Amino acid sequence: MFFLAIAADDARAGDLDTYLDLLERLWRGPEVSDEEHIVFQEQLDGFPEMQGEEEPPGILAFAYDAVAAMYYAYAYLVSGDLSNITYCSNHMLNSAGYIDDATKGHTSRYDEEIAAQLADVDALSKDLMTIDLALIRDRSRAASRDRMESLREVFQ
Repeated sequence: MFFLAIAADDARAGDLDTYLDLLERLWRGPEVSDEEHIVFQEQLDGFPEMQGEEEPPGILAFAYDAVAAMYYAYAYLVSGDLSNITYCSNHMLNSAGYIDDATKGHTSRYDEEIAAQLADVDALSKDLMTIDLALIRDRSRAASRDRMESLREVFQ
């Protein structure tokens, strides 16, 4: 969602690269040190989306939710505070709800997001040695592509 919202702004090209890099590193989980997680969270905190007091309107709301969700994912990795998972989840649900609003009810992304989060919680609740991050990542990528296509149709 971040890419669709920011792609038209040439001045943000560096942010696109940084976001993609931080997303890639997030999927590495235990391979990344706690110190690196702190640095990455600080990088996200520097994004323009994190500077305002309120969520921006329109398509920029998707960029805000994308950055905030990743920020809270890193915050959880840094602190272990479970409330950060709730904050991350909330931003993902907000974004899914906005897609439903933008498509005027022709999609049910909110319900799909709830189901995806429950499936991820189930997968992550297993024995650490049996967690298939590649499966979770593939599901996430497929859902993201589908959501971007829905938004592309609305905002073109």
